[in-house]
This record gives sequence, C-alpha cells and structure tokens, in this order.
Amino acid sequence: MLGCVDGKAFADLARGVLESVGIPVVVVSGSGFFGDIGLPLNPVFDPKLSCSFEISVPAAHRSEAAELLDMTLGDKWKRKTD
Repeated sequence: MLGCVDGKAFADLARGVLESVGIPVVVVSGSGFFGDIGLPLNPVFDPKLSCSFEISVPAAHRSEAAELLDMTLGDKWKRKTD
C-alpha cells in the first residue's frame, strides 16, 4: 500500500492521476458496505492511517506515484511510512 485518502472524490482523483501516466493503481474502500461515510470494517486496513480509501501501486512505481500524489493532493493524502 502506498497511502490513503478520505473521500471518494480524492480517491477518484488519485486513481485518475496515476492512471494518466501509466501507473497501475488499485483503490480500495475501507468503509465496507456504508460507502465513504461509514465506519472502517475491514481489519486488514492499517489503523494508523485511518482513511476511507487505500491506494496501492506496484513497488517499482512507489516513488513516482508518491511524488505525483504529493503534487496533486498535497496534505489530502497520507503516505504510508514503512
């Protein structure tokens, strides 16, 4: 996992930015059946990040993807620290 965002609009923006430059991306909702307003129901999500959408990219693209999300989302996304 690269990081996470709150809100479907930011999740869609992150996906669009990364896909536009050819970076494969998977965005997973952590709010279960309640959409982006519900409680996180999936125990595999990192509780320290506490966002409603997780963003994952292949390891080979992590650095480039993080830079792009820093430029486009700024403090609206949280980078996972290893």
